[in-house]
Amino acid sequence: MGSWAWDEVVPELRGAGHGVHPLTLSGLADKRGVPAGQQTHVQDIIDEVGRHDLRDVILVGHSYAGIPVGQAAERIGDRMASRR
Repeated sequence: MGSWAWDEVVPELRGAGHGVHPLTLSGLADKRGVPAGQQTHVQDIIDEVGRHDLRDVILVGHSYAGIPVGQAAERIGDRMASRR
């Protein structure tokens, strides 16, 4: 799946005042053909947070993406809204 999977959720979140940055992980959807694995996906997420200089971040991942989301959260700790 790609970032389009969040198309129905994005307007509601933005309407509630949240910044939303849906992301297609490397090797998937429109990024097919890009060599990728779990650590690449972790870096994709970290890079997106850095590119937008995001703070108070809440990461959301569906299915498999929950794995790299959790690992990325550990690496961007001080940018997270809260740590569990």
